[in-house]
Amino acid sequence: MRMSATAALVEVTVNTSSYLNQYRSILIELFKNLGYDRSQEPVPEDPQLLQNVKEAFRFNDLSTTYYKDILRPIQIGYDLAKIAYHHVPAEVRLYIAIYTSLTIYMDEGTVTERVKRLQGFAERLVRNEPQGDPHYDHFARHIAYETCKLFGPYATSCIIKSSIDLLAATGVEFQYPNGFPALADQLPGWFRRKSGDGEAYAFFLFPNSIFPEHDRLGDFLAAIPEIAEWIDIVNDILSFYKERVIGNEENCYIANNANFSGITELESLAATATRAVTLNDRIVAVLSPYESFLLAWKDFRNGYILFHFSQKRYKLHEVFQGHLE
Repeated sequence: MRMSATAALVEVTVNTSSYLNQYRSILIELFKNLGYDRSQEPVPEDPQLLQNVKEAFRFNDLSTTYYKDILRPIQIGYDLAKIAYHHVPAEVRLYIAIYTSLTIYMDEGTVTERVKRLQGFAERLVRNEPQGDPHYDHFARHIAYETCKLFGPYATSCIIKSSIDLLAATGVEFQYPNGFPALADQLPGWFRRKSGDGEAYAFFLFPNSIFPEHDRLGDFLAAIPEIAEWIDIVNDILSFYKERVIGNEENCYIANNANFSGITELESLAATATRAVTLNDRIVAVLSPYESFLLAWKDFRNGYILFHFSQKRYKLHEVFQGHLE
């Protein structure tokens, strides 16, 4: 997330051992309060899923360059679907893996190319016009034709809307690499919801084949806002080490919230972690009458955190080496 604040920046030294220890302590407490269990058996590899994802891209008759560009995103999309969504059917995991691979691809590349394609995506989508890039065309087909095969009508609408919001917000971030000239009270949270795509990933937990929307929507819909926000802010929390402790990404959400609120980044991080626990408690309360929904949430919650540990880009092994059993 790339935003700046008009409030005075809070000066923080982020490369000290003490700072890292405090960050680690916040996360250990968060994991304890969320019931995160690292002792579970590792999620086994799913070679068939990985093969199916790669074949989905080869099917598009991509040039060598375009196929090479998507290989790293494919691995991340596969990992997320395999680890965090192992409770859903294979065809849904394939959908999620392809979806994630494409959104990661569209978040990379030169600014000039991306801004034009991202900001015009929705207009071309509704007009059924080519997107100018085979991966963008693939994403347009994916959300327009595949979503409704796996999710109910309302979930499909929300997933497509969330997808369009994500691409538009990413284009705006590229347009303002140094942040917005002004930061109103509601902008950080509102824009984070647009750029985080948490709503789509929340609905991915409840495919129609397991939780038919025609008679189960009311059972899980009340939890969707909290799940969507939880997904976004837990990603922010677990990205903090690479972005701020060893990185210098000033416009990440935790730093942005600290700047606007006039607090330190560790205070912002702690407050966000507390918010994640509160959201989890609400989700559990909403879903607890329905065992299958609650189990789906708990499996995802643990898997989502485990996914971040599995990705080298977050460098969480450096944070917790010798400190988290």
